[in-house]
Amino acid sequence: MGDEEDSNAYSRLSSRKHDGLANESSISQVTVNKEALKGHHRGADHIKQAVVDYVGSLLMPLYKARKLDKDGYKAIMKKSATKVMEAATDAEKAMMVHEFLDFKRKNKIRSFVDILIERHMAAKSNAKS
Repeated sequence: MGDEEDSNAYSRLSSRKHDGLANESSISQVTVNKEALKGHHRGADHIKQAVVDYVGSLLMPLYKARKLDKDGYKAIMKKSATKVMEAATDAEKAMMVHEFLDFKRKNKIRSFVDILIERHMAAKSNAKS
């Protein structure tokens, strides 16, 4: 009788260990799935960051050449990122970054940034005179 009790106790212990491993594996699976989604860059925050990076790449040559001051850089960056995100629909905000920032949208953003740069330069030259 003692042998049967020992074997039952062992099988219960064994099954608990297995359940624990099953729980660990499902937790790690969730972690793996979340990590896999990080590379896809989907959502409004990722899109806004991509827009900021793109506008920054447009403004940086002017900033480094000292044709654009720090305040102008920050103002143009803020206006352009805000405008793009306000104009985007919820469906567009759910897109992946590379889908959202396609060739056509990049050209629109570039032309808007050019207008903002021209306005800033005109305001800057009017302030000096």
